[in-house]
Amino acid sequence: MNLKTILITRFPFQSQFGGEELHTLNLAKSLQKRGFRVVFFGSDKILLEEFKKQGNRQISIRGLPFFKPPVSKGSFLTFTILSPIIFIYFFLSYWQINKKFKPDVIYMLSLGEKLLLTPIILFFKKIESFAFVSLRTDKRIIWIEHARIGNWLLRNPWRIFYYFWSHFVKIICVSEQSKKSLPWCENAIVIANGIDLNEFKKIKKLEFELQKFKIGFIGRLSDDKGCDILIKAVKDLKNIELLIVGKGIFEENLKNLAKDNSNIKFLGKLSRQEILDFYQNLDLFVLPSKKHDPFGLVIAEAMAFFVPTIVTNVCGITDYLENEVNTKIIPANNAESLKTAIEWYRNNPEKSLKIIEKAHKKCFEKFDLEKMVDSYEKIFLNN
Repeated sequence: MNLKTILITRFPFQSQFGGEELHTLNLAKSLQKRGFRVVFFGSDKILLEEFKKQGNRQISIRGLPFFKPPVSKGSFLTFTILSPIIFIYFFLSYWQINKKFKPDVIYMLSLGEKLLLTPIILFFKKIESFAFVSLRTDKRIIWIEHARIGNWLLRNPWRIFYYFWSHFVKIICVSEQSKKSLPWCENAIVIANGIDLNEFKKIKKLEFELQKFKIGFIGRLSDDKGCDILIKAVKDLKNIELLIVGKGIFEENLKNLAKDNSNIKFLGKLSRQEILDFYQNLDLFVLPSKKHDPFGLVIAEAMAFFVPTIVTNVCGITDYLENEVNTKIIPANNAESLKTAIEWYRNNPEKSLKIIEKAHKKCFEKFDLEKMVDSYEKIFLNN
């Protein structure tokens, strides 16, 4: 095939490393290995830094003075006021990118560029369709929806533009739950997130108290992630150790909630390798999200390391799992149900082993990065 160029755009409300960033980096690396050229255009400091680390000449990086998409009252005001300036900047930047790289696919992650860059690309596409020369006219615009759809969109005055432009693009959701939150989008399809299974082969033990039942959590420390429910669920359990990895605005609240329990430890932010090591020393991994979590990639990662899992029913990954077959699925925002599930794993080691084995098999069947990239490649190649 001819060299295909993918333009990835990302102008987030805040820059932090999470499932969305990991997914984007893994996708970009895999596409490059398959002969695609990847161009990144955005203000996401995390992705800018990570793309630079790759040192691959196929990746070209273009930055933009930081602006926030209209997902809060404050950012809505500034975005709306600055939108003419942002639009002009987008227009000039895309004109240069299009002239130099001629992208075949534009893959958008954040709301800001979906609102303002989409019409610009459609304009260029229309102009090219009238030019009967060797200009490319088969550009595809792809929106990926990783975030939970909430009031930031449903009550956002800009939503009318989102609704309108969504009819001219292909939208990828990571779960059926996420797709259902976009009922007006006829062009939405579902592709499960994937993990690089090669990362989950080496085993390294960390130094935790071996006699204790170790429960782990990895994620942003915000109210919607439900760490407070997890702390409440384990506070009366004996001989356990709860290890919490992550940072966030809810951190102090959680530490105050756990201050009288020495078996609850906050490990802060870990490197990618430290996270992989961390999984392997757990007896149980919990994702206690209280509100809809579009996917929950950490559950797949834990499963890849033969770690049993508990996940709430608002997480998109449960679309691909079965309760008491390859995980424990519990109601969200219910500390008592979570406590019962934890005790079940502790008291049923033989049944737990069967769940772990089936979970590991499911991980390789459904959450393999290469299979995920196969699906993306078909869309990018318009197959």
